Amino acid sequence: MTHILRHHQQRDNTGLSTLSPLEQLTWPHSDVKLPCGIVPALNVTSNWLQMKLKWLHNGKNVDLGHRYNLNHNTGVLVINNVRLDDNGIWQCVNEKQLARAINLVVLEIPKEPYLLIDGHRLDPGNLFVPVKENMDLSIECVVEGGNPMPSLHWLLFPSNSNIENEAMSSGLLQSNESYQEKDISRSSAKIQRVLRAHHNATVACIVTHVTLVNPLNTTILLDVQYTPSFGISRIPGFGIPIKESISVSLKCDVDSNPPSTPVWQKDDSAPPVLQTDDGFLNFTSIRRNHSGWYKCTSRHLLSEYSSIGYFLNVRYDLNDLDTVRKELIEEDNSGSSESVEVTVGGEVQLECPSGPSAAIPCWAKTGNDNDLQPIGPSSNLHIDQVLYQEAGEYKCIVGSKNENLEKLRVYTLHLNVVGGPVIYTENRTIVAHEGDDTRLSAEFCSNPMVNKVFWIASDRVIRPGTAVGQITAHNITLGLNLFGVHRLWRGSPPIAQKRYEFHHFTVLVIDQQCRCYRCGSSTSSYCQVATLTIQSVTPIHSGEYNLIVGSGKTLVEATVILSVTKSTRNREPVQTSSSHS
Repeated sequence: MTHILRHHQQRDNTGLSTLSPLEQLTWPHSDVKLPCGIVPALNVTSNWLQMKLKWLHNGKNVDLGHRYNLNHNTGVLVINNVRLDDNGIWQCVNEKQLARAINLVVLEIPKEPYLLIDGHRLDPGNLFVPVKENMDLSIECVVEGGNPMPSLHWLLFPSNSNIENEAMSSGLLQSNESYQEKDISRSSAKIQRVLRAHHNATVACIVTHVTLVNPLNTTILLDVQYTPSFGISRIPGFGIPIKESISVSLKCDVDSNPPSTPVWQKDDSAPPVLQTDDGFLNFTSIRRNHSGWYKCTSRHLLSEYSSIGYFLNVRYDLNDLDTVRKELIEEDNSGSSESVEVTVGGEVQLECPSGPSAAIPCWAKTGNDNDLQPIGPSSNLHIDQVLYQEAGEYKCIVGSKNENLEKLRVYTLHLNVVGGPVIYTENRTIVAHEGDDTRLSAEFCSNPMVNKVFWIASDRVIRPGTAVGQITAHNITLGLNLFGVHRLWRGSPPIAQKRYEFHHFTVLVIDQQCRCYRCGSSTSSYCQVATLTIQSVTPIHSGEYNLIVGSGKTLVEATVILSVTKSTRNREPVQTSSSHS
């Protein structure tokens, strides 16, 4: 059986040969007739022998006979028992004319597709492909046979649990155009960055072809291996003071693949009560000696992972829970608060127990002289790339059930930042005029605190509180975030509908949302300042000045470059570049 598909292309009057070929489809082992298309002149008898016709296949002469027979009355070429070799361009020609070509397509059904990863063919019986989170994944789909060339398409189906995940629905799968080489069709696809949301997702290669009623396909399931992430919850909820003798539960949820088991620790040792298999620490009647730092750990693929620390504070000086409820209506002055520990450079999320209130809580950070640095309205406060300067006391201010916010609750959380030393230089390059007194300063932070501090100038070691000639290294002072290393915004008070005073800070109510006001400068008990002064500098003082600080076995260094110029009557302003190490 054969049929012809004609291209809808405009006819070119300069000659038939300029038109695109007609396409004719046929199955192997069938007989096919190819019309010549050359019409004899009107004054010439229609003797096809006299016209000296011949047929070309892919530009080469066809030897008539055997399976190729020419009908001399019509010029039609009959091909018996069609083979795949007959596929291609056929054209009837004579000495003066060139007929419109025919593209004979000998149909072949493509074979089942298969997938390659890193050049290796996947076992069709193994549907799961392991891949690590944040890596890229390249897949190739291969189809043997098929004429004309089959079309290859890629689809990415999320798992049921991630059906509405934005990362899955944004078309992360990228594919190129398919191509055919030596009767083998190929197409490749790539996921630029594999996410844990891709776990159990299906990658499918779909093959469509003119000979197929239903498309062919081959699929794999992604087995994404990702490290543990921890979720810690508490009953009663965070922000509610814990009174001695009440029932308390801590819960640790670990999300990882392969799955890993949560293990609780208190002060880096075993917890005081046995934990359940599902990650609960249940204190039937909690006692004051249960206070301490708790964290959740897990062993995953030969490595140990840990959550951020959580300080459980058991209050034992309250008469009854009514006292607790009363204290929650105003600012908490008892000194009791929740504590969270995070490593410098890490990330942490502080949660505000807003309760049944519909109002958006306000976050603020306690600064110098108990002034509050406003952060903004949010139920949760997320801080990434944590700085030492961001350690300290945070307050979450929440409206009560009263829509007019006549009473507010203030919850206090302490953020403890731990890690090695970091140095912030006020100016990395300083230009001084000859004869001037010059000051070099740097702020350094560490928890635990540093135990080694010294300057190196002209191959001399100068310790704080000592002097060498005109150079004096002053005693270490408390850091006050002199160099602007913070991200907390400040601002003047906007027009407010309501105003509430809380000792050292103010809460404003604007558009039914509370906002904190009255800023203080950021400081941290983990930060100190080292200062070096040079009296009446001369060009000999030009060069590098290195500050070395150490905590434990860790040493870090910051360099300040001093350039001394000759004194002039009119001194121009000097530009410097800020830096931190």
